[in-house]
Amino acid sequence: MSSVKKKLFTGSIYKFISNIIVVALGLLTSIAVNRMYGKEKYGLLVIAFTITSFFSGFTNLGAKATLNKIIPKLKTSKDRTQDVTAIIITGSILVFCGASIVGLLLYLSRNIIIGFYNLPHFLPVLIASVFYLFFFSILDFIFSVYQAFQDWVKESLLSVLYPLFYLVLIGISFCLFRKGIETVLYSNIISAFFISGVGIFYLKEHLNLRKINKYDYASFKSTSHEFIKFGIPLLIPQASALLVMWADKLILGKYASIAELSLYYIAYSFITGLLIFIKTIFTIAMPYFAEFHTMDSLKNKFDIFFKLNIYLSMFISLSMFVLIDRIVTLMYGGGYEKVGLLFKFMIPLIFMKSLLLAPAVFMQNVYSMVKVINIGGILLGATDILMCIFLVPRYGAIGAVVSVLGAHFLYTCWLFLLIPAIRKLIPFRSIINALLISIVLISVYYLMFAFKLNSILLLLTVLTSLFFIFLFVCREDRFILQIAGKAFRA
Repeated sequence: MSSVKKKLFTGSIYKFISNIIVVALGLLTSIAVNRMYGKEKYGLLVIAFTITSFFSGFTNLGAKATLNKIIPKLKTSKDRTQDVTAIIITGSILVFCGASIVGLLLYLSRNIIIGFYNLPHFLPVLIASVFYLFFFSILDFIFSVYQAFQDWVKESLLSVLYPLFYLVLIGISFCLFRKGIETVLYSNIISAFFISGVGIFYLKEHLNLRKINKYDYASFKSTSHEFIKFGIPLLIPQASALLVMWADKLILGKYASIAELSLYYIAYSFITGLLIFIKTIFTIAMPYFAEFHTMDSLKNKFDIFFKLNIYLSMFISLSMFVLIDRIVTLMYGGGYEKVGLLFKFMIPLIFMKSLLLAPAVFMQNVYSMVKVINIGGILLGATDILMCIFLVPRYGAIGAVVSVLGAHFLYTCWLFLLIPAIRKLIPFRSIINALLISIVLISVYYLMFAFKLNSILLLLTVLTSLFFIFLFVCREDRFILQIAGKAFRA
């Protein structure tokens, strides 16, 4: 394995482990907060995170994406006219200004937000959200600096320490003070402040400390044009991506009860956790397929990428489909039964997201189809919002599920059928096989329930066995051997 591939592989392993720990800590936090405060107050927290998560997309002013473009290039370039230290300081200034301005706008919009959700007692949570938005934006920028330097060890360590620290703080504050749900946000703020300080301290390894004293307005002027030219235009597709992620919660919080919003958010969090797990495994495989020499080679490797993702997502989704009701009851207790139902309705989203992951990576890294990605993101965001506006007021959480699934289905059809470069690569037969396998397995699942053969161990054994039998019968097992062969040779 080449040194570049080895570094990418090692970094992927660190990210995989840290992502799994972060997802686990996020789940523990969700359980702890619901156990401490109940789903009604947790719903207030969901609204706060929804609002701040959307606003946070504008606080960095494109600085994160700019750093990830410039710093790796400067590290290998002989041109030192643009200094890495000056670039990072400029990015820090932009993020500080962006977080301050957006935080102020959020505070000034407090009456509009409170009126929109009709929550007069929401003000203390909203004020805490303003401070959370600022400090989390600073911390998120520090994470992006480590990512740009490809210092995956420290980035992974910091990303784990942050949720671990605020989980501990939440427990301590609840035991000592038993204040309102805004205490959770203040625990996040303290953690973000502390971890930011640790991150800044260790950044000295990557910076030229003597050049910090020489930084002036001329340095800012010479480096800021990169952020303006490259980073600022990315705010539009970034806003679209944020709308796709949060529009359903924003609108659901208006028309549904706070408790229903909490249940929907928990179900969606399980889906997000599974997607992170799938994506990190996918990332680990990337070094083995990093080079493309011919069109045949490109198609073959895309095939492996694509099949790895869709069948991995199917296997994980199948397992969670069986286990979700027991998991929710065990973790959250009574009153959360609807989470399992919503999760089962959302499972097609995992399949569609996994279908889109390989084309997205190839469009960006192989074909450089950035404009197409941006147009698609805007269309996806607009479709999602329109469907949410129409369906959520009528059908509540189920309407939100249908909106998200419908928007992603239309986007998938657009990408696979109307973009020629991608259409030529897609193994449509594998998609059909996967859909047929899913239908059969779900039918078997409910038949076993009908005949009272609903032991978890029996269900998992039968469905897993059928899954691999179908892979063999459909001749979809060959890509597993190809991956194993490449890993063995590497």
